[in-house]
Amino acid sequence: MSHSMHPDTPFSLGKDTLGNDINFQLSDLANPHMVFCGKSGSGKTFNLANMIDHLVERGLTFHIIGFHADFAYKDFADRGATRSITPDRVNHLKFQYSNSQTS
Repeated sequence: MSHSMHPDTPFSLGKDTLGNDINFQLSDLANPHMVFCGKSGSGKTFNLANMIDHLVERGLTFHIIGFHADFAYKDFADRGATRSITPDRVNHLKFQYSNSQTS
């Protein structure tokens, strides 16, 4: 897949409470690791899926380890985050925590 954008091309994350654009640019991070925190229903997964789609569009690769199955292709599609995410680019792993629990 060819990528038409430089990995550091900024993109909009949305607007702040005053209506100003909030843009994300990878080079603004001192460390490319992130943690998303917030209460249930606050938009963490939605925003992360869209951010990942924008960054994959720029040629970056992601590895997501999560305790919930929120990042299947259908989840990206349901959130409209499919500019660069395609079914063949999403892999699933199952972890067995004990004899009775898997995710």
